Amino acid sequence: MLKLSRNLVSLTLLVVSALASAESKCQRAEKLSGIVRQEVSGPFGVVCITSEGESAALKFLAKGGEGEWVSNSLMVAGKELDSGVVSLTASNTVDLVFEYPRDMYVVSFDVVKGVVLSARHVLRVPSVSPDEAVAEIELRAKQEVLKKMSLGTAQKSKLFDKDALELSRSQVVRVSSRKAELVKVPMGKLTGMYLVKGDKVKLVKYEDGWVQLEYVTAAGHRIKMWTALSNIL
Repeated sequence: MLKLSRNLVSLTLLVVSALASAESKCQRAEKLSGIVRQEVSGPFGVVCITSEGESAALKFLAKGGEGEWVSNSLMVAGKELDSGVVSLTASNTVDLVFEYPRDMYVVSFDVVKGVVLSARHVLRVPSVSPDEAVAEIELRAKQEVLKKMSLGTAQKSKLFDKDALELSRSQVVRVSSRKAELVKVPMGKLTGMYLVKGDKVKLVKYEDGWVQLEYVTAAGHRIKMWTALSNIL
């Protein structure tokens, strides 16, 4: 028994020693300040998230580049790292994911080209299908917004600002609020018409915090008006 225990201790020490010496690519990098919290690597190069005090930074090193790291301190906050809502995933591109109970933010980067490919805000709502408990509404950053961003300048608040987004696809959902007031244009005057909780509607368009929807009345009339996005969440 004693001999077995000594063997286990020796094996454990070897493993710990190996782990301690196996630094990540980000940790081995020169002039890379902060503690490495997450890292992904692949055909694109290396991407990591570092933290220093209460601040955090997203750092990119493109494969085949000149060895210069690109740093971005506008995408991730230290408190988000500490709360565990942030993660990095990678295939041919790199995704920065912010996962919350009801919604998710995903930013996709092309590290080699140095651009932001997409930014998506996914909202989970009750499904209209009896086979599914949850449906997803996806808002995406407009192309004109993405074109203004690079690895170093991409900013979460600008990518997901309400006037930077558009509806990815039309879909059928149910009204969630007790009384969803309808207007003819976003932020327009109330028409006196409204929908109630549970009414089935088709989302057609999103603009600046409002959604355009189509609704068929009991008499068979099809109406197309706007309501606040919060009325269907």
